[in-house]
Amino acid sequence: LKKNIMIQTNNISKKYGQVEVLNIDSLEIPTGQSFGLVGNNGAGKTTYFNLLLDLIKPTTGNVANNSIVVNESEEWKTFTAMINSLKSISNCLRMLLLLNI
Repeated sequence: LKKNIMIQTNNISKKYGQVEVLNIDSLEIPTGQSFGLVGNNGAGKTTYFNLLLDLIKPTTGNVANNSIVVNESEEWKTFTAMINSLKSISNCLRMLLLLNI
């Protein structure tokens, strides 16, 4: 894994059954770089972020954040558990707002 690369993706793919929903040969985002991920509905943006956060496992390849391969790291699981909790809290707050409108 390269230094000064915040996020490094290598030969990552995700399949559900026979349907391939994501296939990225290589993607590197340097440390300190602003980065946007855009695409049509169904292009794989959410799938990529879920892989980055280790919320789902890749079919092939890996994603590393600051040289930590996220789906192989116990240290990373603590961080993603916190993200999942915040996501749940966010969904609850959204529902409360919708119910009060």
